[in-house]
Amino acid sequence: MKWNSPQHFSRGTLYAIALENEKEKYMYKSKVIAVGMSTMMFLVLSSCTHSPTSANLSANLLQNSSFEVSGQPSLEHWVCDTSLATLVKTGPNGDSTWSMQLQLGQMPHEGFASTSIPAEAGSGTYTLTAWFKSNNGLIGTLAINTWSSQIGGWSAVKSVTGDQTHWSMLSLSVNLSLSASDSIMVVLLTGEVLDTTSIPNAKVLFTDISLQKVQ
Repeated sequence: MKWNSPQHFSRGTLYAIALENEKEKYMYKSKVIAVGMSTMMFLVLSSCTHSPTSANLSANLLQNSSFEVSGQPSLEHWVCDTSLATLVKTGPNGDSTWSMQLQLGQMPHEGFASTSIPAEAGSGTYTLTAWFKSNNGLIGTLAINTWSSQIGGWSAVKSVTGDQTHWSMLSLSVNLSLSASDSIMVVLLTGEVLDTTSIPNAKVLFTDISLQKVQ
C-alpha cells in the first residue's frame, strides 16, 4: 500500500492497514528428568520466551512518546484530527500519565494519530510497543509504516491490533532496510464507520509509545 504524501491520510487508507498480530516467540516447555532409582534427582528446564532484552535495544527513537512536555499535555511531534483525538490524564499506572484518546470516526473522518522520524541508513530489526486500552471492545491498531524516497510514498509495513478493556501492552517487531533519506512513521488508529451512533462511547487509549532498534 502506498500514500502519495507523508501528511496525507485519505479516507479508508489507514484503516486498510494489514491487521497482523504476529509475535515471533520460541517457547520451551518445562521438562522434568528423573535421574537414578534410589535418590531420584530432578532437573527442571524452566519455560522461557525468546525476545529482545533491554540490554540490546536502543533508546526510544520517538519524541513525546507519552504526550506531555514538562508535565503538561502536548501534541508536539504528533499529527492528528483533534476533533477525534484528545489527551486525557490516565494510564496503566493510574492518572499519573497522559494518554492519546481516539474516538471512532464517522465517514469521511477517522480517529488517528501519527508521528514520524528520519530513518537510520542500513538494515535492522525494530520493536514497537504501546500501552493500550479499549473503552468498550473497540479495536485499535498500532502500526509502523515507512516513507521511501525511492518510490516517493508511504508503505504500510506491519501492524498489531487490540480490543482489551484493561490496560495491555501491544507490540510488534519488524525488519527494515532503509536509506538515510527515508522516514519511519508510527500510527495509532481506530478507523471509521458509516454511523457512530450505533457504537456509543467508542474510544481507545494509547500511551508510552516506544520504537527501539535492536542493537
